[in-house]
Amino acid sequence: MAAAASVCVTGAGGFIASWLVKLLLSRGQYVVRGTVRDPDRRSHGPLISDFNLDLIGQGANESQHQDNVLNVSCFSGSKKIYLVCALGASKNAHLKELERAGERLQLLQADLLDYSSVASAIAGCEGVFHVACPVPSGRSSNPEVEVIGPAVVGTTNVLKACYEAKVKRVVVVSSVSAVFSNPNWPKDKVFDEDSWSDEDYCRKNEVMQLSLSKAMMLLVQITT
Repeated sequence: MAAAASVCVTGAGGFIASWLVKLLLSRGQYVVRGTVRDPDRRSHGPLISDFNLDLIGQGANESQHQDNVLNVSCFSGSKKIYLVCALGASKNAHLKELERAGERLQLLQADLLDYSSVASAIAGCEGVFHVACPVPSGRSSNPEVEVIGPAVVGTTNVLKACYEAKVKRVVVVSSVSAVFSNPNWPKDKVFDEDSWSDEDYCRKNEVMQLSLSKAMMLLVQITT
């Protein structure tokens, strides 16, 4: 039997990254290293995030709250997903509850702005999924410093560490926001790999700062 391949998932405690970790563990072929800002961080109160969805997966049940577990529940009537973390629970407790997590998941503290911690997490991995991206909890007073700069530096550090560690494959997880925020893009033209959010437009529109950060992350990947 071939040895399990080691892969790294940055920002493992996030919503998308958590599902990615679950998928990788379910395959039974990988040992997953998940980077988080603080493996032992506790929540200071109930964390509830709402996402209005046009399409809800079938088979969802009503919310069932278990202490120290992150529950994802769908309500077909209101078409919302609630992410709930119990008071005082570890923010990463839901990862530790995943099947095979005990044997195949390691959570590592890493600051993507600190190259040495990134390199340490990636060393020895065959693949890396770069999912982490700075997202402010509210309106950013200085998007260049709080969002765009960290996104670029973090991605640069991840790619540099992958190069040094001779990682076989890197996946940078981006967003549609990296390509569609361009008011000058022809309406009848399909968005493709040549489509980029307009930098000046994003800088002038505060709500578009995340679009710019995602686009800059991809540009770093292409030009590195």
